[in-house]
Amino acid sequence: MKVLFFFDTPPFPPRNGVTIPSSAFIELLMQKHDVDFVFLKDINDESENGFFNDTRKQYPGKFFTIQRSRKGSLARMLQELTLSSPSFLSWNYLNPTEISDIPFDLYDVFFTTPISALDIPLKHQKAHQKTIAAISDCYTSVLASSATKLSMPWKILQSLRVILMSRIESSLLLKCSCVIVQTQKDINWLSRIGGNRLSQKAVAMSNGVNDRLINTPTVLSTTSKTVLFVANFSDPLYRNNLDWFYSNVWPKVISTHQQAILRIAGKGLELSPLLVEKLAKDTTVHISGFVPDIIDVYKDTSLVVAPIFKNYGFINKVGEAFSLGLTVVGDASAFNGLEDSLETGIGFQADSPTEFSSTINSLLSSPEKLTELSSKTKQYAIAKLSWQSRLAPLERLLTQ
Repeated sequence: MKVLFFFDTPPFPPRNGVTIPSSAFIELLMQKHDVDFVFLKDINDESENGFFNDTRKQYPGKFFTIQRSRKGSLARMLQELTLSSPSFLSWNYLNPTEISDIPFDLYDVFFTTPISALDIPLKHQKAHQKTIAAISDCYTSVLASSATKLSMPWKILQSLRVILMSRIESSLLLKCSCVIVQTQKDINWLSRIGGNRLSQKAVAMSNGVNDRLINTPTVLSTTSKTVLFVANFSDPLYRNNLDWFYSNVWPKVISTHQQAILRIAGKGLELSPLLVEKLAKDTTVHISGFVPDIIDVYKDTSLVVAPIFKNYGFINKVGEAFSLGLTVVGDASAFNGLEDSLETGIGFQADSPTEFSSTINSLLSSPEKLTELSSKTKQYAIAKLSWQSRLAPLERLLTQ
């Protein structure tokens, strides 16, 4: 088959929740199909230029670029209010010939990820072609989750926006042949906004983990009592969650394990200077910042904590931790798509400061338990988290 792969964030190197699955899908598709690419480039975002060059070097195939610029906020708002288009598809396309020069009819499948790259393939698909949308998170589910954190009257306004956007998102996705989401929760949400017609198009295919991590020996340390908090702190959600964990959980851990270390890894923490100042004064806290090699992020760690507190999405760092032989203590949403890890006892759910601290203290007190769990998490990752295990179900979507 000939596949035309649409993206708006260059997928190589894989580095975040958008590019990790998109790069993996490309690798899987290229095993059996010819893949060409369309980059929907935001001309006002130059930060992706280097990654686009890396992507072109990494993957064979033809590359097409369509330049676009985001419409103004007023235009986006009016489009949503009139149910004509969601804000994430409100773009001005700057050069029509960049679109007309693409031989869309030559392809059997349009594969697009994330949802913000969906408008062009839907406009050009023909009856003989499939459009597969790997959307990661349901847009309206994200909006609904954010509404719960707002105060009145913004909470009401956001809830009304969810209602309007649900009609737009469901109508958009119903035009696709198949919708790939991360978890069963996402399918349930699609059923809520689009009924059985939409949920029947949806397939849950959670992110896998790079084989390099799965093939790496366990990085567990049972002597250092190092607790790892890793996140992309450019997102204020994770800066707030870190502050919550440090203020409400960490004192209870240190009171039991005076030698314990809280290691914090990830970019963007400097966006909360007061939090950085507070953490820097604590000798039990080590701030690593951004660590280029993913294995070095987790090296010499006793366990990983994941207070996520959002009701959508697959949490990549939980899968990464499991693949490197580390257990995870997190709230319920940390195990989205990995619920069976709780049943098998390699993940530990904690939804309050007391539950977090008591679970962490218990695990740090038992090196033997951590060692036993390390072996089990490795076995779990090998069996369930390899990207290659997604090849067969992906092929079925293309050929059925």
